[in-house]
Amino acid sequence: MVTFTLMGTLSTWAIGVANDPLRFGSGIPLGFNSWVNGPQAPLVYWSPTALTLTAQGGVFSGGTVRLVAHYIQLSLPDWV
Repeated sequence: MVTFTLMGTLSTWAIGVANDPLRFGSGIPLGFNSWVNGPQAPLVYWSPTALTLTAQGGVFSGGTVRLVAHYIQLSLPDWV
């Protein structure tokens, strides 16, 4: 979620990982409270993986983004 409007020459931004910079969303607006919900198809990363924010159409010069990960852990049912 954008907590302070992103500034610079960019028109939108994206979030992903090194080998897939658009993995979690692209074309995200710059304004306060802009957010992304993704990915649409779950993917597991088995080790710590850095996230990459990419300025689209320019460069970042300021602003703040808060990153939050929510997850659910499912377990098999108990044997009857």
